Amino acid sequence: MASFSGSDQRCVAGRGQGMNIDWSKAPSWAYAYAQIIYNHQTSAKDFAWICRDGYRVALPDDSREECWPFTEGTFTADRFRILEFRPDLSPWTGEGLPPIGIVCEVLITSALGKREWREGKIIHRCRTSAAVAHGPELGLVEWGHGFRPIRTPEQIAAEEREASAVDLFRSVMNSPKSCSWYDLGEERREHYRHLIDQGWQKVPRA
Repeated sequence: MASFSGSDQRCVAGRGQGMNIDWSKAPSWAYAYAQIIYNHQTSAKDFAWICRDGYRVALPDDSREECWPFTEGTFTADRFRILEFRPDLSPWTGEGLPPIGIVCEVLITSALGKREWREGKIIHRCRTSAAVAHGPELGLVEWGHGFRPIRTPEQIAAEEREASAVDLFRSVMNSPKSCSWYDLGEERREHYRHLIDQGWQKVPRA
């Protein structure tokens, strides 16, 4: 059985424009709404609800939960052009896996093998992880290693301030491996944060 993994970039085309999709009519398993791409010339425009392993053609007043598997005899996964992912229906605080449809920050492995945080949209979940669409027009799909809500500018500034304070502490102690920032008391950690606020920087090593 074929399954939609998103590895074929034709499967993901970003959000449809000028469309008003009624998600109340979607089956519970659907995480995307897509246009069917036929392998022959036609003026017909047909649409379907999509899940990881199959689809169902979207018809008026059709509330069935049935999911048809992707097969060579009907439609394979690359015959669908996603127009919209299921919108987020409830707030996510960062606990557990993010729900399908939410935009968040995802820890992925880059092409150079480095792990980095990217902003993207969750399009599929399993028990232990979730797949995210990111990049231009959400055209890249990968499995995430970690997930967190999108940080506010204030949160980003606070994290950068903390990282700078840790670097300053380690450079002053000149022994990064034997000295732990977390072994300091809060009063001493706050002292280094105030130094950062006053413009102090990490001492470069000779």
